[in-house]
Amino acid sequence: MPLIARQRSRLAVLAVLALVGSLLAVSAVPAVAAADDTADEKATYSACVGAATEDAGFTDMGNSFAADAANCLAHYGISVGTGDGDTFSPDRAVTRLQMARFLARAAGPAGIDTMMAADQNLTDTDDESANTVAALGIMKARSDGSFDPSGLVSRSDMAVHLAAFLSKAITGPGGVDIDDLKNGRASGKSPFTDISEVSVSAHKAIRDIFELGVTGGTTATTFSPNNPVTRAQMAAFITRALAHTNARPAGVTVQADANGDTGTGHDLAISVRDADHQPEPDALVDIISTTKPDEAFNDEGACVTKNLMSGDCTITTSDDATDPDGNTDGSSVTLPDAAGTLTVMAWTGEVGDKFDRDSTDFASIEIDAALPPASIKGTDDTKKNSNFLKFGDTVTYTLQVVNSDGDPVAEKGLEVTIRAVITDTTTGVTPARAASTTSEAVHKTDASGRIEVSYTQSDPDGNKDNQDTVTLTLTVTRTGDPTLNLAGINKQVVVGSCRDKDDTCTETDDAMGAVWSDGDAVATTLTLSQRVSYHETNDDGVSNTLMATLVDQYGDPVRSQKVAVWSDMENPATGASLGLGGGTRDGSTPGSATDPADRRTTSRKGVATKTYTRSATDADVESLDAQYIRIVGCDDAANTGADETCFEEDGTTPQAAGTANGDVPIDAAAVNHYWAERVKGATLTGDVLVADKDNNTIVVADTNDASEPKVVTYKAGDQFTITANAAGIEGPTGAVTMEAFEKALNNLADSTLDVKAADTVTAVMGDDEDDINSFTINLNS
Repeated sequence: MPLIARQRSRLAVLAVLALVGSLLAVSAVPAVAAADDTADEKATYSACVGAATEDAGFTDMGNSFAADAANCLAHYGISVGTGDGDTFSPDRAVTRLQMARFLARAAGPAGIDTMMAADQNLTDTDDESANTVAALGIMKARSDGSFDPSGLVSRSDMAVHLAAFLSKAITGPGGVDIDDLKNGRASGKSPFTDISEVSVSAHKAIRDIFELGVTGGTTATTFSPNNPVTRAQMAAFITRALAHTNARPAGVTVQADANGDTGTGHDLAISVRDADHQPEPDALVDIISTTKPDEAFNDEGACVTKNLMSGDCTITTSDDATDPDGNTDGSSVTLPDAAGTLTVMAWTGEVGDKFDRDSTDFASIEIDAALPPASIKGTDDTKKNSNFLKFGDTVTYTLQVVNSDGDPVAEKGLEVTIRAVITDTTTGVTPARAASTTSEAVHKTDASGRIEVSYTQSDPDGNKDNQDTVTLTLTVTRTGDPTLNLAGINKQVVVGSCRDKDDTCTETDDAMGAVWSDGDAVATTLTLSQRVSYHETNDDGVSNTLMATLVDQYGDPVRSQKVAVWSDMENPATGASLGLGGGTRDGSTPGSATDPADRRTTSRKGVATKTYTRSATDADVESLDAQYIRIVGCDDAANTGADETCFEEDGTTPQAAGTANGDVPIDAAAVNHYWAERVKGATLTGDVLVADKDNNTIVVADTNDASEPKVVTYKAGDQFTITANAAGIEGPTGAVTMEAFEKALNNLADSTLDVKAADTVTAVMGDDEDDINSFTINLNS
């Protein structure tokens, strides 16, 4: 078994996968030559990973840009430092003899054969390294046979030496053969304006190593060819050059290609080297991957839970084997079913060897994987539960490329056309106004896969008495495909004559929009929420808090208003009727057994809060409600005021003269609170009511009696399965990780008893907490 140095490098790779399906299909675009100031041929992988990243102990590198490069050179033995070896002297100029030694020591790891280098009979030095690089043509002797060992290396000299070095080296995984640049891979031009006086060979070398990403300039347009090279610069240049060669640290190294995603997998580069950094051919390499590295191994370090990892944790003849250059060809790893961090471990050994996390030498990286783009999601920054904007307000719309989970995907350069139509929709004015303006523009997603556009509208006439409304309609299409429906846009245009109330309006699935208004603020929306959605049955009594939030049509809070809250349950502990007690819904009479609502006053934030305590010994579903009564009409009950406009209950239709005032009840959507009984030593099947991932808890509507919810908890080490009984089910099936189970579980969770009736979860629970429980999600629709 080869000598393997323990390596635990980390690499974060954003897995930006190819667009799938017709939704975001991108048409072919002719390739465009890169700008002259772009290095187009950088190496995909690095020679400075794993053990080559360990601190060499140089005390004078501090925050130097070349600190990592100096550590890497020390690993390969290319530089041993200065003085007693504890300093690197980063600002000291490099002599020709020092450069010769650096390149001669780097030759072995880079695959350059130095054994046949003959003595060059240099007249001013007998240094072996100087003879070696001179014999190989990497550095040239003077015409008089001297080497000039004390001469300083300029930046143009360095370019020539490194270009010659790379021509002799073996091109490694992810590297670019410098000789291929002669065939048009490079632009043929240089961004540097100060190299016209250098030799033809130096000009070409500067251009080539720039294209390879080995060096930039001293500025964006200058190379400073005559400046001497410092030891810090030299370290950076050599390590970047080594990335194009077959140089890899001792032991096993694994790297991931940032552009190597295949949709379901990710390309890897795995290398095996001996203690002298020489390739180990025919080495069998096993790959283990897991999203739960702390749970996938037992206390002895052995692999234990198959559904938490991929790979068999054993060296077999079916594992990838290294080629003559010590690298595997075509290695890859399967990406997780859900977005997250995947830990990848690579190791080698003899057939039959078992992996032990505590004693096996291995290389490790982490891949941050994202699901592929699936749609574009549209959002805006309007206030929650608002129906209108006030004139003068600005609304910003954000279009974000997302995956099937709704998570952002950094898909840059996706083109969409946004068409904006602004229409004056005010009615009942003379002369009538129906002016409309249309604008259309093509936008591209930025590096984060996002587009932002903003719109502002002023009052058309500045007269609030006209109750003006102006409508903005945005239509979003993929450029070149105007019929495409952009699934996932969740802020839709409101079409119709909506004024001061939340009337029923038509919505479209592929557009967004807003309505500006100068109407008087009136309460329009009441929402009800609670601190927690479930409790276990109990004898001692537990508290719950309700929050009823009242806002107007602009989404602003409505304060100092009475809101009624009530429950459909009695409280056995206190005997209070229906749980909350305290007064009728409209506040006209005290509480009673038949009309027990409790009226609470809204705060400055428009929130009416009610905290209550219940003891529930039996499982049950408690329904919680809230209501606000809005008074509609004029101060003059007979509606005779000449300067007043009174409305019917819809808030928009003017009242006939002489009509009395009325009221409009604004009801909140009821919410459920589940009093659940814990299940042990039994099998439970039913719809998921609550998926509490923070506490690893599930509340289930028991199939035998949905009105008596049950509660169970799961833990790492339990068994998780997903089954699909119908075609078209997306996502993984069979034995799955806890992460995949939780993802599916959240999709099933619902606040009502019947919405997810076709999909169920089955829990087989043991009697003790340490028992291994099994959970199966059954997908039927």
